Amino acid sequence: MPRSKRDKEISLTKVKKKTRETKTSLVEDIKSCVDTYKNVFVFTIENMRSTKFIGVRQNFKQNSRFFFGKNNVMAIALGRKADDEYADELHKISECLKGQCGLMFTNADTDEVLQFFKTHVEPDYARCGNEATEEVSLPQGPLPQFAHSIEPQLRKLGMPTKLERGIVTLYEDFEVCKKGDKLTAEQARILKLLEIQMTPFQVIPTAHWTKADGFKLESTAYFGNDRMGASRGARRVTPGAAFKPDYYTSDEFKRKKLLSFLLSFGAFVAYFGWLRESSDLDEIMSTPPHILSANLERRMIREQIEEAQKKGKDTTLLQAQLEYVDVKEAALKTQFEKKNK
Repeated sequence: MPRSKRDKEISLTKVKKKTRETKTSLVEDIKSCVDTYKNVFVFTIENMRSTKFIGVRQNFKQNSRFFFGKNNVMAIALGRKADDEYADELHKISECLKGQCGLMFTNADTDEVLQFFKTHVEPDYARCGNEATEEVSLPQGPLPQFAHSIEPQLRKLGMPTKLERGIVTLYEDFEVCKKGDKLTAEQARILKLLEIQMTPFQVIPTAHWTKADGFKLESTAYFGNDRMGASRGARRVTPGAAFKPDYYTSDEFKRKKLLSFLLSFGAFVAYFGWLRESSDLDEIMSTPPHILSANLERRMIREQIEEAQKKGKDTTLLQAQLEYVDVKEAALKTQFEKKNK
């Protein structure tokens, strides 16, 4: 049945845009927290789950406050540069606001907070796009953990199942995933039905600031250089002295960047200007289109003729098609010459 042009989907929800007042309120709240709390942490979340993060909030409910907002707005509150920072070295915290991250203001002891984040890892079900941490295979036979009503859903997910006396049964071995695979939506759903949790939820502190000691970098995870390996509880920690945020805005860094570009451009010009030799591709690109198409068609027909002769079939029709290619080539040549005049 054809779709009616009069039928239109109308969304009954409205999302209010964040006004200037909302952003100003966030800036004022963050500045107030800098005055109230002695520690500021920048953190990212490995495999974000709202329900699990609520538990983290509850653990620090008495002496902390968390902020998730636009990085630019939070950076304005703290100060983007040393000239306009709200407190000493807070602009370095602003430079760490990269990607999906948040701010935690707390009066809890720094070592206590870091130890909690290091050890607080909760397993959860993997989602589409996550990496499989183990190989999962199901042998042929009954699957008594599933109700009979779910069998059609399992078949839609690609599992070779059937009902035998009301019991869901695999009629052949089935491999759900291999270690290191990027999971599809179907694989993630099957793993959830099997109650196999592969994805760890963990809050990862990347940097912190204290009123007494100033800024310290905890991890380079926000640059994408540090995969925490949360399932093994491992963390790579980079000492604060090893990272210098101001270096990436310095003249020395800009000179190195310019030199790198000039060397790359010079190598590109040298290769295509002097060193590169002609190849078959150059010959193909310079061949007129009517000759190129005719040669390709001849080659295909000749291959068909050879196959037909091997099988003992009649090749009269194919021979006629091969001769007709000359006629088409002449017609295309005429069109090509007229076009170029």
